[in-house]
Amino acid sequence: MLDKALLKNIPKQPGIYQFFNDNGDIIYIGKSVNLHSRVGSYFNEKATLNFAKKKMVKQVVDIKTIVVNNETESLILETTLIKQHSPKYNILMKDDKNHIYIKITSHEYPKIIKTRIAPKAWISKYNKNYFWPYISTYYTGNILKILKKYFGYGVANQHFFSSKQSYNLDKYLFEWNTKHGNEVQIKKLYLEKIEEIRKFLNGDFSEIIQDLEKKMKQHAKNLHFEQASEIKKYLESIDSLKTTQVVRDGIKWNFDIINYIEKYNKYYLWLIKIRDSKIIWYFNFEVENKLEEEK
Repeated sequence: MLDKALLKNIPKQPGIYQFFNDNGDIIYIGKSVNLHSRVGSYFNEKATLNFAKKKMVKQVVDIKTIVVNNETESLILETTLIKQHSPKYNILMKDDKNHIYIKITSHEYPKIIKTRIAPKAWISKYNKNYFWPYISTYYTGNILKILKKYFGYGVANQHFFSSKQSYNLDKYLFEWNTKHGNEVQIKKLYLEKIEEIRKFLNGDFSEIIQDLEKKMKQHAKNLHFEQASEIKKYLESIDSLKTTQVVRDGIKWNFDIINYIEKYNKYYLWLIKIRDSKIIWYFNFEVENKLEEEK
């Protein structure tokens, strides 16, 4: 049974939480913008929990948390850790929708699609075609509109997006090329646009931001407030792309990180495993320095 005194030390920042059973297994991983409030809600006597969560809470003997900077980082970290550990109750309680990704398909003429089907593993051959889990369909829809507006030039790209998530673009291009006899050139231009989109989704969007900001100011100056408001929404959506898990930008290789602090003659140690630039395992524990050893 969980010692509820632990709940007092849960931080109030955004991040992820892990529930452990008495075997030391992670049985559930979740995220929140306020870890203290969210974790505490499971153990409140007045909490309204479904059958599965009630059963889960009874098995929790320890809780570990990882604090991050914002909601997007917690979403990315949660997704990575769930895929790595497959906790029992994350698998059983599939009441939440899967996260949203933008994917560049591997077709001869790649498609840009919105999908909730995540890659099988976060390794480089998948990373180059999947772009991070997004918080909402609203932001994802705006990003697709931006891609269409700024990269949707030429006959091939006019059909990048439709109301459906996929469509027969290869058939359309084949018919166009048969008629016009210029397949090599159109394919080359098409693939160049795909690479530009890939760069944008990986963070190369300073030029587009400058252009949007310039247009927004011009619309506001001309009292076209509706158009200015629409562009502001696009800029907010690009901001959602600018936020990534911190460790991804700072660490490019695989690491096992050990850190500690000393307090009241005790050592508190953290072990963090990083693979493919992502945190995949995290553990902390306390060691009492009974022999008064050196650090």
